[in-house]
Amino acid sequence: MAKAKFTCEHCGRGFSMAAHLARHLSGGHGIAPAGGKKSGLKRGPKKGSWGGKRRGRQPAAIAKLGLGSMSADELAQVIVAARGEVQRRIVSLQEAIG
Repeated sequence: MAKAKFTCEHCGRGFSMAAHLARHLSGGHGIAPAGGKKSGLKRGPKKGSWGGKRRGRQPAAIAKLGLGSMSADELAQVIVAARGEVQRRIVSLQEAIG
């Protein structure tokens, strides 16, 4: 294990990299990193920040079934119908077995 070069002044925990100490300070103690920067990490937008719209290509099953253009109510109807069909098939199989 690497020797801890950076130590937290508040709790004594050691880190081998300054960035790990900075992450610990901001997350563990709520202290902003020194130097005036918010963070050294550059991250993309948070999930859902694009208005709930999916980015990129649709999964093959959604495209194949044409579900991508349906409203939430239409999708709910499809789900209810599929659930009913599954229940009918289960009963049919149970009758055949038993």
